[in-house]
Amino acid sequence: MDNESKRNNGILDRANAAILSRDFEQAARIYKGLLKSDPQNVELLSSLGNLYVKSGDDEKALAYFNEIIRIDSKNVEALNSLGGIYRRLKKYDDSISVLERAVIADESNVQSFYNLGFTFKLMGKYDDALNCFNRVVEENPEDVLAFNHIGSIYALKNQHKDAVSSYLRGLKIDLNHPILHLNLAKSYDVLGEFEKAQSEYEAALKTKPGWLEAIENYADLLLKKNKTRNAGELVRHALNLNPKDAAMHTKLGDVYTKQSDFDNAEVEYNEALKIRPEFLKALSGLASAYESTGRSEDALEIMDRMETAAPEDSSMLCQYAHILLSADRIEEAGKKIQCAYEKNPDDLHVLNLLGQYYICIGEERKASGCFKKIKMLNPSYSDFYREGGIRYSQKGELKKAEEFYLRYIAQNPENVDALHSIAKNYEAQGNLTQAMSTYRQIEKFDSENKAWKNGIERINKRLLDSTNIFANAGSSIEDEFGDADENFEIGLGEKTQAQEVSSCEIETQPSAPSEVKTEPESANELEPEFENLQNEEVAVEEVFSNGKLDAELEENDKEQYSHSLDNLVPEEYQDEETGGLEEDETSAEDFFAQNPFSSGDKSSAPKENSFEPDFETESFDLKEEKPVVTSIP
Repeated sequence: MDNESKRNNGILDRANAAILSRDFEQAARIYKGLLKSDPQNVELLSSLGNLYVKSGDDEKALAYFNEIIRIDSKNVEALNSLGGIYRRLKKYDDSISVLERAVIADESNVQSFYNLGFTFKLMGKYDDALNCFNRVVEENPEDVLAFNHIGSIYALKNQHKDAVSSYLRGLKIDLNHPILHLNLAKSYDVLGEFEKAQSEYEAALKTKPGWLEAIENYADLLLKKNKTRNAGELVRHALNLNPKDAAMHTKLGDVYTKQSDFDNAEVEYNEALKIRPEFLKALSGLASAYESTGRSEDALEIMDRMETAAPEDSSMLCQYAHILLSADRIEEAGKKIQCAYEKNPDDLHVLNLLGQYYICIGEERKASGCFKKIKMLNPSYSDFYREGGIRYSQKGELKKAEEFYLRYIAQNPENVDALHSIAKNYEAQGNLTQAMSTYRQIEKFDSENKAWKNGIERINKRLLDSTNIFANAGSSIEDEFGDADENFEIGLGEKTQAQEVSSCEIETQPSAPSEVKTEPESANELEPEFENLQNEEVAVEEVFSNGKLDAELEENDKEQYSHSLDNLVPEEYQDEETGGLEEDETSAEDFFAQNPFSSGDKSSAPKENSFEPDFETESFDLKEEKPVVTSIP
């Protein structure tokens, strides 16, 4: 070795030492000094380009790899490096172009297919990405990360059974791969195989203890299964290890929210925001907690912060609209819904909100159209029943709210939030037996939840007050409530038919359809059932106005927003009798063929009322009790 080579090797050793100490500027000066005497040295150009990649300066790295390609157009390593840089810069077409050149230059180079597949995946071209990763495993059947990518692509395509199959193939190669266990758990969760999901989350945490992403997802699963105590213990353990982790404080806030412990939830969300002031998950959780406790104005202040931080975020827009509806700021909510709709007119959450909006302004037929499209897009989606119930409760239409809640509970019998909503509804109607039974059902599913404790305390107080009233009047409380124990709790030994329905022993598939009894017959003559508004001819212009959800909202006075029953359904529809969905020839696609925020063509307008939710297969036989009290104290 001559003296010059020894000198250059010594200089390169200094550059490597600078890189190890993360002194990238010093390393760059050394490489540039060597390039002055040898400007076409591909090895030096590659080292300098990789140095800039490590330092996070992809723009500068581009120049050096492009110079290599100018010198050697088939340099596969440089082409792959360029493909990765373009991908990180979100220049996906350029990334695909150079990576395809790499494949042509050397079809046996697995790295080129790997990078190409990764770029296709980020572009949403999932089938092309699958082809690339399948080529990788053909060349290297032991490539665990390739199986993980294949599984994650199937998951993105909502083909979770195929995703599970791919993850399991990867785990046969590496049984202790934490990423495979985590992703497998997520797919099992989506498929409803909760025990398997729980096992995989635990396996991920066993192979990678303290992994915050796995803890966060595992906690979500436990909350979904009403195991709030377990979720709380898991998250608190993580916080003991990482007391300044904003995500874990937020997740503990979620646990408290699930337990209806909103005071402690607020503390945890604010603790997260002290660490990360604009952390969107913490802001969202805090806004939801405020909304749940009726602090709508406080919630809206939080939403203003979220909108400033992420103005284009669709989930933010949906939450903002939801809180505005709860605050009875209907017109403002409509504007947010319009923005979200324009981003994605098939988003189930947006359509749900649009339906809620129409309930709030008394346009049930229009709400019906939204709900029918939801069912066509995803028959298993049922949130609109619960949310519709919330809006009817907000309007004071408790029987309609009850009907919606029951339909949701029939499909989600263990959903504590829905049980809490219908229990409060029963309280408001004075059906204390049903309310007590439902609160006891909440206790069964989650003994840590404060909702059942608070609810039973309220009912016992009301029973005590009623006892005093009847005692003063010379009457017996048993005439109204039957047996009550010494603590004034309702005896639940012998259930009425109404109690059996409300206690969440509701069958998910009722055996015999029957009509829900909502009001005395005289009241029904004035207020038709939601189901009986199906076959009226309604032009699209009447449903969706020019440029806004309802342009007349800006012109009409505040009576437009009144929630009286008299204004709920136009008079001309009150006595109509219509058939079921089976007789309807109009499709939801026709109803939503145009942007709901623009005018339509009257000559071809579909029947909007044809999108009534298919309730006839879901019936509940309720025995109406005589109300004792008309409102929650």
